[in-house]
Amino acid sequence: DGRSDSAVLINGATVNSLNATALDGNVIITRVPLKISTVRTSPVAYFQPSAGNQSISYHINDTAVVTVKIFTQSGAHIRDLVTDETQIAGVQTLTWNGRDAGNNLCGNGIYLFRIMATAGYEQASKCGEVCVNEF
Repeated sequence: DGRSDSAVLINGATVNSLNATALDGNVIITRVPLKISTVRTSPVAYFQPSAGNQSISYHINDTAVVTVKIFTQSGAHIRDLVTDETQIAGVQTLTWNGRDAGNNLCGNGIYLFRIMATAGYEQASKCGEVCVNEF
């Protein structure tokens, strides 16, 4: 019937994203692939680190181990916001204070973030950007 169930225990692990489909009297259960969606930043246009933090929010459809990294536009690693943190399915929100791993204020410019999630053998990732503008 195309119904989505909220969670089931399979081999000792809770799986949150399943589809159940009736086919000729048999129920076929398939796992929905791990997905990161609805990535948002706030404030949207740019932020001033001296005036506050940048929020990064996203939705994951299953419990996963998540890492979020910040990079320069040229790909240099600035810092990790979270590393190998288990997060439950749903909306997650992190903040970045505009500082690098050594707690130095980052210069004006566009910075990239990458959200990486792993659940069992599945991986998903999403990227976005944040503009730092310290007038």
